[in-house]
Amino acid sequence: MIKLTNVNKFYPVGKTNFQALADIDLEIGKGEFISIEGESGAGKSTLLHVLGLLDTFDSGEYWFEGTDVRRMGDAKASALRNRRIGFVMQDFALIPHKTVLFNVMLPLLFSKTPLRGMRKRALDALEQVGIAEQAGKRVNQLSGGQRQRVAIARALIIEPALILADEPTGALDSQTSRQILELLTKINAARGITVVTVTHSKLVSDYCRRKIVMADGRIVQDQAAPASALAEGI
Repeated sequence: MIKLTNVNKFYPVGKTNFQALADIDLEIGKGEFISIEGESGAGKSTLLHVLGLLDTFDSGEYWFEGTDVRRMGDAKASALRNRRIGFVMQDFALIPHKTVLFNVMLPLLFSKTPLRGMRKRALDALEQVGIAEQAGKRVNQLSGGQRQRVAIARALIIEPALILADEPTGALDSQTSRQILELLTKINAARGITVVTVTHSKLVSDYCRRKIVMADGRIVQDQAAPASALAEGI
């Protein structure tokens, strides 16, 4: 599904360049559930942004579902991202004063989907994450766990091949974190959606089937990791 070969990324810092990604070789298959771990500054978020077509890279190759990303212009990359990649962020990235339904429909508002079709897809996505009854509420009326479910529903509405989650439980308590991780695990298992999450949390790591550890912009460990007993019981 995804293949990165010798990918490098630099950021200008004063008169020098800081290498955020160094010679990244990575393959991700359909239906995997992966954690990307490492200390702050290791390159985790940069790698996630490259994977999500939110940021470019300076050298190397990136193939997404058979498409050479380097040969795509901004418009094609944006279209591919909007059709195939869903995002779940630590701060939820929702519009607080808008309704849950509006926030979930947002990825479709610039498509040619009729309003009735958008509403149905949004309600279906909210049903999948267990909060369809909250559709008419404003986001600022919800708990943190409910907001993250809205963010997951928004990611699901485009029927993505890939969900990228950046510290998806970072703003949640441990009980709510488990609920969100169980939800992501069920989505991964039932729909075959690939899930890649950046995390500092052992709890999140325990739910993932493969662990990638980064340091100084490099992948220093990449191994299959049996899910915890808690995750196995889902």
